[in-house]
Amino acid sequence: MQLDFESAIKKIVSEELKGNNPIPDILGFQHLRTLLGKNYADAMYSIISEYNRNPNNIQPLLKIDVPKANFTLRPMARPETKVWLIYEAIIENIASSILEDNAICPKSYSILTFKRKYPKGIYAWLQFDEKCRSMYNQGYQYAVKTDITAFYENVNLNELKKRVDDFLCRDDENTIYMEILFNLLRKWSDDRIQGYGLPQGPPGSAFLADIYLDYIDHKMHEYEGYLRYMDDIRIFCKNEIEAKLALKDLTLALRSLKLNLNAKKTEFMKKRKIGNDFDPQKQLLNIIESVIKSKNGADIKKIAMPALLDLFKSAFSSDRFEKTHLNFAIPRLGMLYNSSFIFKHQKIIETIQNNFVTKPQYTGLFCDFLSFFPNDNAIPEFLIRFIKSKNNIVNFRTIL
Repeated sequence: MQLDFESAIKKIVSEELKGNNPIPDILGFQHLRTLLGKNYADAMYSIISEYNRNPNNIQPLLKIDVPKANFTLRPMARPETKVWLIYEAIIENIASSILEDNAICPKSYSILTFKRKYPKGIYAWLQFDEKCRSMYNQGYQYAVKTDITAFYENVNLNELKKRVDDFLCRDDENTIYMEILFNLLRKWSDDRIQGYGLPQGPPGSAFLADIYLDYIDHKMHEYEGYLRYMDDIRIFCKNEIEAKLALKDLTLALRSLKLNLNAKKTEFMKKRKIGNDFDPQKQLLNIIESVIKSKNGADIKKIAMPALLDLFKSAFSSDRFEKTHLNFAIPRLGMLYNSSFIFKHQKIIETIQNNFVTKPQYTGLFCDFLSFFPNDNAIPEFLIRFIKSKNNIVNFRTIL
């Protein structure tokens, strides 16, 4: 099977448009086909051949530290553009073979992101959230909530290769693609801990990470209430003993892959506390999304717009679900403004500017919204002042 570089380009451009690329391209990768030329696939295969002959020639990752809440940093990276195309195309090729098989444990909801028959975007997360709510409503009165410490950085590449090999029917073509894929990963890991780590940023890495945890899903399959979305794990149980046993078994299963639970984010929840962990605005978000998709201008103006503005405003007022609500409201407000819906956008701009320093984790989100106003000269003036100020302590923010 030939590699689908065209699909890889679409994926890269899509990630850029959604603001998911940690190292953005000034032209949004819209120039790729022109830059690479009509016969760019041949050039990609030449690079693959070269890297197979000389793995030491593999280009290093482009790296950046992305701000998180409380001014901590998340290490992010992506390959140089041509190598990124190869990386995504190979993983898509492998994924198409793996996803045809039903051997993947159904306890993973994040794997739905990669299955073509399901909608993209946040569909997989919504299914995960809905299943969690369903388990609670069925009477599961105890729950373990946890995630994995520095997950991407601690993926053992030899173990990952075993997991992928287990799914694939190996032929000469698959062997070649697997060889180049793991040559890339091993070379990139040399800059940190040799033999460990996936570049956090490219969508292809998310697929590999999900496959890596399939082993854990099968180990935990006996627990009916075990659910996973990437490294976000929930285990719903009928009683306290079952919950404690599940947490122990999960800990041991992860250790077998040299992974550890994040102790600070591990919660043992009982009864009402489980219910309080669900976003109380979920129904409102569904209504807003439904109204916007209806494309009924009157309903959007009357229902969706006021609800989005309230959601945006309340997110800055000690909202436990701040991240969810801002990630939902801001892109939709931008989209509606771009569709000629009129609202008091200046107030939103002022709120963003007032929180630009204190909420560095939303820099990309904030800048995406500000980009809808190219004729507002006050915005670049604000950004230039910020870039030159002592508050600009992370390179990521200068790039944006």
